[in-house]
Amino acid sequence: MSIFCYDDDSVRVVSSTANLIASDFENRTQGLWCSSIGSLGTTPDSWMCGEFRATLAQSVNKQPLSQQPPVKVIYPCFRNVAQSIHGLLGGDCLPYSIRTHGKQAWFTGYLHEWKSDSSYRSEAMPHIKTYGRASPDWTTLAWFHLSSANLSKAAWGVASKGKTSGSGHYIMSYELGVLFLPQLLIGKSEFRVGNTLGNSSAPPFPLPFDVPPTPYGERDKPWVTEYMTVKF
Repeated sequence: MSIFCYDDDSVRVVSSTANLIASDFENRTQGLWCSSIGSLGTTPDSWMCGEFRATLAQSVNKQPLSQQPPVKVIYPCFRNVAQSIHGLLGGDCLPYSIRTHGKQAWFTGYLHEWKSDSSYRSEAMPHIKTYGRASPDWTTLAWFHLSSANLSKAAWGVASKGKTSGSGHYIMSYELGVLFLPQLLIGKSEFRVGNTLGNSSAPPFPLPFDVPPTPYGERDKPWVTEYMTVKF
């Protein structure tokens, strides 16, 4: 987070994922998406498609949904990184290890490649974490969250049931984020996405990636940090 003070005594607070290194400001896509992944469990329902999805998929009237929405994760594959501005060095901001992925190989089935042709940034590897709830046709967003929280139990927490302290929510990390709600920003129930016209005069929400997300190809593999040391 940065705080900027101006000559007219105004102050601007900026929440960004950029580190204080030149490459982050020159050639990485900052904002949000998912640039770091933790241990998610041995099956999808262990956490990501279990309590995590259930929490994000709550309805306005608090009634349970008849069907849980699909989970889609945007994370660069090896090909995305290899074709980036800096080649394999572009992956140094993506701390996901082969050891962690080996314990959750099922995760590949949920991954979508990094693609930002609309912003001319497909070759700039992302160092961002964003979360949102999109309509099935990707024309609207119910909310959008820009955060320092990686996709991990440590950042988002897990339900716990202590023998002495009772049930609760266990979170290991302090995180900072900004939640964008259409009701507060544009007075509508949803944000418009892309070039869809809809019934709103408000400009479309500026997503940092293209939608709908593009699934990995049959031969694509998620980027892992070990690729930095392998000689091809």
